[in-house]
Amino acid sequence: MSLIVAALGGNAIIKPGQKGTIREQFDNTFESMGYIAHLVRAGHRVVLTHGNGPQVGFIMIQEEAARGKVPYVPLNVDVAQSQGSMGYMIAQSLMNQLKDHYLDTKVASVVTQVLVDPHDPAVEHPTKPVGPFYEKAYMEELERCSHAMVEDSGRG
Repeated sequence: MSLIVAALGGNAIIKPGQKGTIREQFDNTFESMGYIAHLVRAGHRVVLTHGNGPQVGFIMIQEEAARGKVPYVPLNVDVAQSQGSMGYMIAQSLMNQLKDHYLDTKVASVVTQVLVDPHDPAVEHPTKPVGPFYEKAYMEELERCSHAMVEDSGRG
């Protein structure tokens, strides 16, 4: 029995031309987990990891739409929220696929944290923007609260 580590990109859960509704994401996750179920049926142990760029962006856009109505939430909490919701979608879809393949295999979803060296020079130069575009004054306010901000191709 071998151990396979597989990665599911956040963009892979939203197909080209889709809006990224939760139904679409669930359907795409369920389809992807069918391949994982085949690996399990073949006797492999599987560890899944995932990206979450678009999902974190959606959360940030929701928060931006609610600005002034609910308190600000920092990016690290948005990331944890997306990990939890995506972990749920993946675990639920995988359990259902395993059941459809007549496999009685346990599934667990784990929210993780990564320790980032605050002295790493890359921290000052973000390369993967997520979330909505902000006006400069609000961006400076957010930057003081939590995370680095970067201009994205003149769009904000």
